[in-house]
Amino acid sequence: MSHCLAIDTSSEVTSVSLAPLDDPQVQCVTCKGDSSRGHAEELTTLVGRCLAQAELSYDDLRSICVNSGPGSFTGLRIGLSYAKGVCSAQHLPLFTFNTFEAAFAALQSHKTLESGVYFFISDARRGDVFVAAFQQGSEHQQSSRLLIEPQIIPFETVAHRQKELENQTGLPSYLYQLGTAVHTEVPPLPGSHSSLSVGLLELARSIPPGERTAQVYAPHLATPLYIRSVAAKSLKERGIEVVDILAAID
Repeated sequence: MSHCLAIDTSSEVTSVSLAPLDDPQVQCVTCKGDSSRGHAEELTTLVGRCLAQAELSYDDLRSICVNSGPGSFTGLRIGLSYAKGVCSAQHLPLFTFNTFEAAFAALQSHKTLESGVYFFISDARRGDVFVAAFQQGSEHQQSSRLLIEPQIIPFETVAHRQKELENQTGLPSYLYQLGTAVHTEVPPLPGSHSSLSVGLLELARSIPPGERTAQVYAPHLATPLYIRSVAAKSLKERGIEVVDILAAID
């Protein structure tokens, strides 16, 4: 079977899922980490646990899919680095999907969706949220489409954006929160933190076998989707004096 390993490190909880792509009837195996521990500490352990539960090894994998973001800067780097390393070592193709594609796919697999606009937000700090929106077709028109590309907006404008799309489409809207429940008035995505790795697998499964090679990123080409520029500053930029020890040696 063409087993695929899905990795999500976009939030504070690491999630890993495993399933064959060519048999959607087979339930995926999912392992979720502990928010008190870091991705770097947990990821290898969770992958090993998933493989053990499925009675598989790294040699049985045929592809890997990973969440490219947006999300935690550090988390995304760790997930992508791990996925690239395994793909390079095992000569595997790598699929990348963004956080909101995975969330929508996870929701679709969780229940039959009513026709409407589905908003997803995740905390971007500083009063902002990452956001994307999708339209789910009616019972007679099952297709779905992206309405808002992943972007960053102030949380206080989310309700206004919802209303705008309701007016444009004539459809009701539904709002879900991913990751840490910063905005308690917004319901979480069903399945909580493990949903995104499941959604990643559903996205990989949705690609027809004959078209998968065209949608696969070579591992070295995969990059994180940050949206907001990385705000890291050098020591000098933070006003910390830097001494060149080697230059100081006489």
